[in-house]
Formats: sequence, C-alpha cells, structure tokens
Amino acid sequence: MKKLSFLFVITITSLVSSAQSKNYIPELPVKDGAIFYEEIVSLGTTAKKEVLYFRARKWFANYYKKATQVLQMDDKDQGKLIGKGGYSYSFISGLLAYHIDLKYTLNLTVKDGKYRYQIYDFHSTDTVNSVFASSGDKPYVYDQDLSTEYLNDGKSSSKKYLSKLFTQFALEINTTISSLKAAMIGKANSDF
Repeated sequence: MKKLSFLFVITITSLVSSAQSKNYIPELPVKDGAIFYEEIVSLGTTAKKEVLYFRARKWFANYYKKATQVLQMDDKDQGKLIGKGGYSYSFISGLLAYHIDLKYTLNLTVKDGKYRYQIYDFHSTDTVNSVFASSGDKPYVYDQDLSTEYLNDGKSSSKKYLSKLFTQFALEINTTISSLKAAMIGKANSDF
C-alpha cells in the first residue's frame, strides 16, 4: 500500500510539473517599462572600430538578406548601425492557429575594442485562424505591442498563448544575439 501511495504521489507531482511547464512564460529583460535587450561586449584592444563596423555591416547583410531595406541608419564615422529586423513563426494554441510577424529595432554601436547592441520596440502582427477554418474563412488580424502584452502578465490573453508566443520570441531573439556575437568576433566572417 505504501508503494502504491508513493507511486501515486510521484505521478501527480510529475503531472502538475508538466502542466505548469507547458504554460511557462520566460523571463525577459525589461527597461523603462518595455522589453529591452542590451549588452556592451568587450573584445580587447586589438579589435579596431573600423573592423568591427565592417563585421557588423556584413552581419546585417547576411542575417537579414535585405540589409538595404532593414538598415535605417548606417553611419561609419559614428560606428552606428540601426535596423528594423524581424521574423515570422507559427504555432497552435487550443483551437486557434497563430502566425506571428514580429518587428523590432536593433541599434548597434561600435568603438575600438567593444560594441553595444540594443534590441527594443517589439511589435507584432498576429494572424489568427481556427484550426478548422476552410479556405473561404477570413482570419482575424491584429497588431500588438509585445512589451504591453508581456507586462500585462496574461490579463488579456491566455497563459498557454503567452507561453508559446514568448518562448519562441525568446528563442528567436537569443538566436539573433548569438549570430551577432559570432560575427563580431570574426567567427562568421572568414575574411577578417
């Protein structure tokens, strides 16, 4: 009987843990009431501003494919690049299928031996369909400020939706940051 009770407790505990992890909303960096990624990365004294600028410029061109459409500011003398980036992803939450088009601003400043990136101003256009929608059904489309949605703590949306939205969001932004860091140290740029 004790073994059966122990097994029951373990089973219930694992089910509760599993249910909680399905609706996990990752912790995101917040500054001044908005989602805001920022880091100053030091590369040492041998990394010159001009080389870092060209690495950053090449990264924008390779990562976003249409850098001329992405870049809003490209100032070599100031060592500043500002671009409007984005990506798309889809997921199903309950009986609804979501397609998310995320847009954000990436501000990159380079100096001798270091650079700073800032990623902010997260907005999305969400297209929502029923998983049972036919080809003639029109999807519901809406725009949202993701910082407002994140800081609202699920008061206007389900935890399941927010979990899927922000888990994928965090993955995509962290992938962008990792790619940028690799490029800035020269790993992604064989000609430097």
